[in-house]
Amino acid sequence: SYGPLSWNVRGLGDDGKCKIVRDTLSARNVTIACIQETKLRSVSSPAKARNFLPPNLSNFHCVDAAGTRGGILTAWDDRALAMTSFITRRHSLTLFFMSRASDATFAVMNVYAPADHHDSQHFLEDCQPC
Repeated sequence: SYGPLSWNVRGLGDDGKCKIVRDTLSARNVTIACIQETKLRSVSSPAKARNFLPPNLSNFHCVDAAGTRGGILTAWDDRALAMTSFITRRHSLTLFFMSRASDATFAVMNVYAPADHHDSQHFLEDCQPC
């Protein structure tokens, strides 16, 4: 499998868009997918996630969208990676992983920056190192 993929999908409310995202992630056979601007208020249901995530990316954490703005989701292949901890913030999602093949550890930070500069200070505070 390949490494990570990061994609601003600009919304996952449409079934057609979900299929494009799922098919693209599946074809690339990624181990980690960082998705921004899901525009989803909640992805608590595994059934919803199956609409846009391929079977190998069955584990995920997310930051829900605020209305129709934002939304961050990081999904990973549990056969390759074990998630050891995570930090959820308003504009970022940081996950810590251990490789099942080598025991190497690393972090992935998935960030969605707001277009409204009134939120810039919150965004910068969110993205300070852990």
